[in-house]
Amino acid sequence: KDWSSVDNTKWDNDKNLKEIIENESPWLQELLSTKERRKKLAGYFNKEVLQKSSNDLLHKIISRQNDNGGLGWFSNENDDFWITLQVLQTFKQLNELNVDWNKVDYEKSINEALLYLDNILLKEKDTKSVPLQKWVDYMYLRSHFKTQLPIENNFVEKWNKVLEIIEKDWLEADVTCKAKSAIIFKNEGNTDLATKIIKQLNESSLVDESFGMYWKTTSNAVSFWSTPSEEQSYAIEAFEKNNEDETKILSLKSRLLNQSNYDSFGSTKATVNGIYAYLLGNKKVDGKSTLHISDKLNEAIDTENKNLNEYGVYEINFTKDAISSNLQEITIENPNKSPVVGSISYNFLQDIDKVTKTNNKEQPFVIQKNYFKEISNERVIVNNSQELKIGDEVWIRLKFSTKENTSYVHIKDNRASTFEPFFELSGIKYENELRYFYKGNDASTNFFINYLPIGEYNLWYKVKVNNVGVFLDGLTIMQSMYAPQYNAHSEVNRLTIN
Repeated sequence: KDWSSVDNTKWDNDKNLKEIIENESPWLQELLSTKERRKKLAGYFNKEVLQKSSNDLLHKIISRQNDNGGLGWFSNENDDFWITLQVLQTFKQLNELNVDWNKVDYEKSINEALLYLDNILLKEKDTKSVPLQKWVDYMYLRSHFKTQLPIENNFVEKWNKVLEIIEKDWLEADVTCKAKSAIIFKNEGNTDLATKIIKQLNESSLVDESFGMYWKTTSNAVSFWSTPSEEQSYAIEAFEKNNEDETKILSLKSRLLNQSNYDSFGSTKATVNGIYAYLLGNKKVDGKSTLHISDKLNEAIDTENKNLNEYGVYEINFTKDAISSNLQEITIENPNKSPVVGSISYNFLQDIDKVTKTNNKEQPFVIQKNYFKEISNERVIVNNSQELKIGDEVWIRLKFSTKENTSYVHIKDNRASTFEPFFELSGIKYENELRYFYKGNDASTNFFINYLPIGEYNLWYKVKVNNVGVFLDGLTIMQSMYAPQYNAHSEVNRLTIN
């Protein structure tokens, strides 16, 4: 209430500027005053707004359901097994956290989506042709909804056969598959096998005194379905549902918090799973939390807002002049039962034209941007000898490649402010053997690619020169949306318009 009462700022009043800044320059929000940032945060907890926006989102999701029950990545998109699975998983999480949502209104749509998944997998004649990970992901979700929608009689034999496959092969699977398998067998009433899997997870785990309980993994696959934080989330769920020791669950949650990079878990999907796992089985801690923060000389460091401390939020900002050698070592003592996580960071800004193109052999992606003018029906690359002037029509070419087969890739091209786009309607397009969803914004052009096989590709779109001066065009960023550690960006071009 206190944070919400701050007067409106220029930021709030200029909706167009606000949208551009939030979409294209999220780092700029860090430069806003503390009051402005807190007002923005407080807005997220307005109960009426939350209720309306969540209802609107649920309706929007279901309105995009195809006739066969499946859902696509975008509206009017072909149905997608993984996207449908992920949407249903969110409904599952709402159920298990006892969130008050009008589930009766969506039961029919949920059942149709479940039947869509059943028809894709349980109709499969060759059980071995489906990877174990896909079976486990499906069974983990489907076993939750069996009471609401039982498995059809003609599929029961296949269902039992898949359970036998998971029982035979779980030991060789990764941590995510093992955790989900423990949940599957718990849901199926096979508590002995669920307990056996949990015991193996306990035996193969590592415990770090500061960071908590975790598992060492060696996989470097370009995976959109499970990140390290999601692996930890599923382990927490498995331990919770199999009534494991509370001390171990707290240790798992501590590790999960430390995987959050202190502000997110890397992607929206991973963040949702992280929040769900942390809330699952969470017990309210009696009494106020108290942390002791001190410097190298063991002198206490005071937080800026004492009112926030009782809610577990401790924030301290040091300006340039206040930084001394005493801050080389900071100690945080936590006498409470709940785990805490913190970070110390040094923030600075860099001129964008000093950022160089991604050239990392460990990354699967490479991307670059070039400009072309159309002369005598031929596209000629723009360089120092091909000057640009007001009214010129310019083709932008995004040339990119991938060394791995990847899914759900987002390419975002930030345009120089001299360019006015030839806006086309958002929608599905086909170009150079590539299928993608196109979306133009005021300051950027976006391409969303469901599946990107190994190879090199070009994407083209046209803009018009609209302003005179010297401009920087911003980065072109290519990223796997659900495995965001896989990304690349272009260099920045300087453009002179006469």
